[in-house]
Amino acid sequence: MIGERVGSLDEHKVNPHYMDGVIPTIAAVTVGFLFPKFRLGALVGLAQLLPQAPIIAAVMPGLSEEPFYKEILSGNALIGCVFVPVFEEVIFRIFLESGIQRISEMAFSSSIVMLPFGIPLSSATLATILISSAIFGFVHVFNEHKLTHLQAVHAFVGGVAYSFLNRGVGLEAACAGHIMNNSAILLPLRFWKSCVSEQEEALEGKQAPSQTGAEFRERLL
Repeated sequence: MIGERVGSLDEHKVNPHYMDGVIPTIAAVTVGFLFPKFRLGALVGLAQLLPQAPIIAAVMPGLSEEPFYKEILSGNALIGCVFVPVFEEVIFRIFLESGIQRISEMAFSSSIVMLPFGIPLSSATLATILISSAIFGFVHVFNEHKLTHLQAVHAFVGGVAYSFLNRGVGLEAACAGHIMNNSAILLPLRFWKSCVSEQEEALEGKQAPSQTGAEFRERLL
């Protein structure tokens, strides 16, 4: 359905503001795939989304109407899809986890925990990953929309994945996973909102300026 609407931009008027920064974001992710660590992290980020895909797809249209997401979608795509993920990974993986790791090493013994697939991990490291991921999920509770509890669970799962990526591959892989996660959610939302017809805009009671498909493509370039 979205593909049909994108293909008929000349017949519809679209709100271009939701597309700010979309092409640079797609370009940045595409270039990132040239690098093995980024590619691995991005694939893990996508894999982490797969079990939750039906829920995300079901709530996406509703999310686009939440004031919290309207504010995010009206800004430049690079901020929510690239800059914020990198900033959060630096804060959580480099600063927060290093501090929690030191405390965990004092609080827990040096015993080894065997994870699935025979992966050995110290109890202190496992505690660090779980605690930091729980904090990562908890801070998302304060986002102002109706599905913060689902986002908190999603963020916790993501935090575990990014932490393992950071420890096993490197910070760039953790950033890649987070970037791909945000992009896979926010970019479709942007396309959804940008392809709303003038009639639907009127039904929503919006007075946002609209442009024709030709002007819209010119703006993207």
